[in-house]
Amino acid sequence: RNQIHRKSMQSERVKKVTQAFIRGILSEKDEHVLFQTLTTLSLVVGNLVDNLNNEKFAKVPYDNKRIKSTVTDAKGGLEFIVAIGWQKNVIDNRAFWTFDVQDPDRVDALKNARVQIDERKELLALKIEGAVKALEREKKEKEARERLVRERFVTDREAFDETQELRGGVKDSIAHVPVKGIAVLAPATTQEEAPMRLDDEEGA
Repeated sequence: RNQIHRKSMQSERVKKVTQAFIRGILSEKDEHVLFQTLTTLSLVVGNLVDNLNNEKFAKVPYDNKRIKSTVTDAKGGLEFIVAIGWQKNVIDNRAFWTFDVQDPDRVDALKNARVQIDERKELLALKIEGAVKALEREKKEKEARERLVRERFVTDREAFDETQELRGGVKDSIAHVPVKGIAVLAPATTQEEAPMRLDDEEGA
């Protein structure tokens, strides 16, 4: 019973540490950065949990760029790494993160952490995927609206041009229709019918 109680308490502690770590990241970064952090942790922790008898997974260089940039440099990162069982040790004048796979309590804490990490990573992946799909849907809807506006503009322009052409045609037709009851006298164009000039009158 005591062992069960201890594991339960440890699981709750790891859960709280994990949540605090995640809140710390989100207080300074965005969800994409958090996803990168969880991906790194899932890889490191998962490899160790699945290969407890392989020493190479129980030792990670302290200055590992990926772990440093996504985990230990993040707010609460160092506290989290230590809380789930990792320790800093110097081996052959080089610093490493090491894990004692012979300590059952540490192994239990690591397994609990893996569950927390993978669950949160999966939820975050779904959320990010949903956000990406929403952005894509919004982009398509915007493009559809813009296309509709362009099509309406072209249609309205064509209708306007047709109206202008019809109006111009009506005006031309009216200009060529004779007005009933009005005689239009054309000026004389031949020499015989031309009006007398003043010098002709004087000569007469």
